[in-house]
Amino acid sequence: MVGMMRKTDLPGFFTAAVTGVRGTLIRVSVMALTCVGGTATADPDEIVVLGDSILDWLYDSGDSISERLEDALDVPVDHRAIGGAVFHGHSLFDRLTGRDIRGQFPGGTWGAVVLDGGGNDLMQRCGCMACESELDALISEDGQDGSMPDFLLRLRDHTAHVYWLGYYQLPAAGGPFAECREELDHLDIRLRDAAASMDWVTYVSGRDVYDPEDASLYDPDLLHPSAKGAARLADHLADAIRQDIRTVQ
Repeated sequence: MVGMMRKTDLPGFFTAAVTGVRGTLIRVSVMALTCVGGTATADPDEIVVLGDSILDWLYDSGDSISERLEDALDVPVDHRAIGGAVFHGHSLFDRLTGRDIRGQFPGGTWGAVVLDGGGNDLMQRCGCMACESELDALISEDGQDGSMPDFLLRLRDHTAHVYWLGYYQLPAAGGPFAECREELDHLDIRLRDAAASMDWVTYVSGRDVYDPEDASLYDPDLLHPSAKGAARLADHLADAIRQDIRTVQ
């Protein structure tokens, strides 16, 4: 679990032990330091997780994606994802509280960065209707411009590799984001294209391991992952990271 001393036998950038207890107030303080020009220290063999409630769901229960990923790889994972976070916030408050996903990044050097995002931008800013301008602000049709590619370029100087966890399909039963299917499909395509053009980025699509007809993968709210779904997504991420380690070897 996050906060425990861990030691790994994995090679390359996963070769360290780290100890830490990170509460919400501590996370917000570090984010505030970063926003005004400070740099938080980070173990170069640690993974940092940034994002919204998909990554934050079930956290502290032992069943979140972050905690499952830490167990699967036996490396320290610094969890900074926050439910309700947007990718590009429009206020200093968003940055200081981590409600802007980019503001969750503490600076420093990291073995890997895992992140997701964009769904709340599309829901909150345009209600998943007539969202072309909002989608373009996040990432252009060719995947080269927008706040998402800009952030990925920034991360290149801070990590060996970035793993973007793409959203899984919404459940067939519907749910609160049912109107967002088309917009999320476009976001998925654009992010795939962006990652394909950046050799430090791997797009890990939740769609590869989710069946929208399988209700057991979803929380009863019909949006977030169940413990089973989170485990499946964490394993998918872990497989992608292990594949990169084998490639480097």
